[in-house]
Amino acid sequence: AAAGVSLTDAQGRFVSCNPAFAAMLGRSVTEVLRLTPAAITHPDDLPGQLALMDEVRAGRRERFNYSKRYIRPDGEAVWVELS
Repeated sequence: AAAGVSLTDAQGRFVSCNPAFAAMLGRSVTEVLRLTPAAITHPDDLPGQLALMDEVRAGRRERFNYSKRYIRPDGEAVWVELS
């Protein structure tokens, strides 16, 4: 896929991603799979994402869309849309 795609588990760890997602983050697939989204999320965006994920885990919400920034190794922020 041309779009970046990743999958996380219930504990908030990356369990898979495609090469486009890794490239968007300036990392290899292997590097991404050693990270958590929280570890590379812009600090201003993390609380909102965590609150939405808590609602999903608690069964109060089935899905969400959320715009946020990941921080690349060079410090650049890249905007993504979570779904």
